[in-house]
Amino acid sequence: MRQELILCLTMAAIAIAAVASSALAQDDIELYIIGFDITQGSSTENSLIIMAQQLGGVYLSAENAKTPDDLSQALNQSYKGVISPKNKTLGQATTAPTTEAEQNDCIGDATAVSIGQPVSGSIFPKQDVDFYKVFVSDPGILKVSLKDVPRGIAGSMKGEICYWNRNPDYVGCSGAANPGDDVAYEADITSPGWYYFRIRDLNGGSYNSSYTFVVTFDPVVDIGEPNGCIGDATEVQLNKSVEGFIFSKGDVDFYKVFVSDPGILKASLKDVPREVAGSMKGEICYWNRNPDYVGCAGAPNPGDDVAYEVDITSPGWYYFRIRDLNGGSYGVSYTFEVTSQV
Repeated sequence: MRQELILCLTMAAIAIAAVASSALAQDDIELYIIGFDITQGSSTENSLIIMAQQLGGVYLSAENAKTPDDLSQALNQSYKGVISPKNKTLGQATTAPTTEAEQNDCIGDATAVSIGQPVSGSIFPKQDVDFYKVFVSDPGILKVSLKDVPRGIAGSMKGEICYWNRNPDYVGCSGAANPGDDVAYEADITSPGWYYFRIRDLNGGSYNSSYTFVVTFDPVVDIGEPNGCIGDATEVQLNKSVEGFIFSKGDVDFYKVFVSDPGILKASLKDVPREVAGSMKGEICYWNRNPDYVGCAGAPNPGDDVAYEVDITSPGWYYFRIRDLNGGSYGVSYTFEVTSQV
């Protein structure tokens, strides 16, 4: 019943926004859904968060709102989208940066941002720090950028991005090489949740101009996961290639194949990720049908193909493990295939 009511409200909101866009194309449109008791961390809340992001907005709850004043206060950072005058369609909002919400100098007060939506913030006064949070629903690579930092004769901002995972535990930082330089940080995301970033000036300055902060996301869809142990090995067919990902760092992929006739089994790893920052140095390891570990074959160089051959005398399931000897993480796939010669 509640899901039906939410759907009705959503459809009504779309209709209202469509009508409003024809008459108020240049005006801000705000949408408030009031009267629903949404449990924090529930699948319903996560669905609303994702819906808001897809529409280019931010989901914000009115936690502990008891009076209209409390509600207004809780929603005072609501997303404001402007319908494009060229294409008056809901969701075609301009990409003008939104603005950080002070106070946001601790992780508990982090400003919620949407993926792909630039945010304008300021380091003011001296020693100011700005926390941001973004909700991620799928595995992938989160890419964070700090650019357009204040530059001046008296001194330029030397930016730093620090990252906390969903627990939230501190993970690491990336700082500008020189004052005025852009900064980037990448994080592998494997589980849905809120992720946090802090912006600060390593020079400890204060500036009357803003910086731009933006979060983008490259999804990694590995249909074989989870297959990180032999008991969860992904089934493959003889003579049919499959694609897999080494994601995130330390990931291993197990595969199993059923062999009914004696012969030579050949496992091949090819088309491995090759990147400027580092290429995958693949390894294939083999377990027999018992399953007992037998041996491995590794690539002589990063980016090379790998092959492993074994004689099969009895029918059964046979197992292979793929990993990166460099311990990397990649947003592009490799190709794995098992063939049999009778």
